[in-house]
Amino acid sequence: LLTTSKVRIFGARRVSTKLANKSGRPKTLQTYFSNWWSLPLESSIHAGNAADETTFKIFVVDTTKPVINTHANEVREATGPLGAVVSYTSPGTFDVVDTSLVASCTPASGSNFALGTNTVTCNATDGSGNAATATSFTVTVQDTTKPVINAHANETREATGPGGAVVDYGIVGTFDVVNASLVATCVRASGNTFALGMQMVNCNAVDAAGNHATPTSFSVTVRDTTPPVIAGHADVNATATTNSTAVVSYALPTASDLVGGAVAVTCAPVSGSTFNVGSTTVNCSATDAAGNTGTSSFKIIVGYSFNGFFQPIDNNVVNTVRAGSAIPVKFGLGGNQGLNIFAANSPASVANTQCDGSPTDEVEVT
Repeated sequence: LLTTSKVRIFGARRVSTKLANKSGRPKTLQTYFSNWWSLPLESSIHAGNAADETTFKIFVVDTTKPVINTHANEVREATGPLGAVVSYTSPGTFDVVDTSLVASCTPASGSNFALGTNTVTCNATDGSGNAATATSFTVTVQDTTKPVINAHANETREATGPGGAVVDYGIVGTFDVVNASLVATCVRASGNTFALGMQMVNCNAVDAAGNHATPTSFSVTVRDTTPPVIAGHADVNATATTNSTAVVSYALPTASDLVGGAVAVTCAPVSGSTFNVGSTTVNCSATDAAGNTGTSSFKIIVGYSFNGFFQPIDNNVVNTVRAGSAIPVKFGLGGNQGLNIFAANSPASVANTQCDGSPTDEVEVT
């Protein structure tokens, strides 16, 4: 006679129930449950004898740890000296019970990651306390952005000597997202002597990551716009020898130039010219190799050899005469000076007030 058992099945967790038949060999019934349950067992004998109903408990537990999904390594570009803020998606997990479980990672998404390779470690624990095997991935912050050299204006300087001029054009800065203090290296360097003319200065910059900036350049022009300086020349005094003129020779002044050194001087009227009585300006000039001209002047002053008046006039005293008298004025000028010895409206007499205040009469011209 075969013994049968009926098992009421609930849930979805797998369990096994073994029942014996008449031959004594067990028969296994399998099903699934999501928790533990009390199951009534019913047996019946075809002979009509009913067994007593009994129960047992099934405990369903979760001891399977979750598995963290693989996360690809991240590579980001630096945005500043401290690296970059990196946001990433936290990896999900596979868990037979907690299907929405997400891993927790350190450093967290949205953190600042330093330059270089940073390791992110991820962990996950399900609702039953099962801890996943920790996983990791890397976040590499790299600097592949080349610096930019700041624009530099062309320079123009005045020569200070035959070699040109020492030119200090300052520091040529750069913009670099990581190396804020990076400066360019330029050839020729600031503070060197630059020769006359235009020379190019070429600048380069390399940041700490080895990124090369696009080279730039600017010009330095050293020019000579300074005229030569003519040494001062004293006025020259000369005495008329004939016809109210004199032939006067003079030494040419010297001139010096910052770039060219000694420079020839020309003057007009030239030395050895004939100069009239009176003051004549001699104009001098000197021109350097750059075409800059310096000028100066001095005077040639030609006078007569006048030794005073002849009698009846006495020299160096006040001569008094009777009013109305005609007084001959005699003097010598050292040779035949021609008829142009008198200036316009000369000679002339001028009334003068005496010490007692009485008026005087002009001297009659005879």
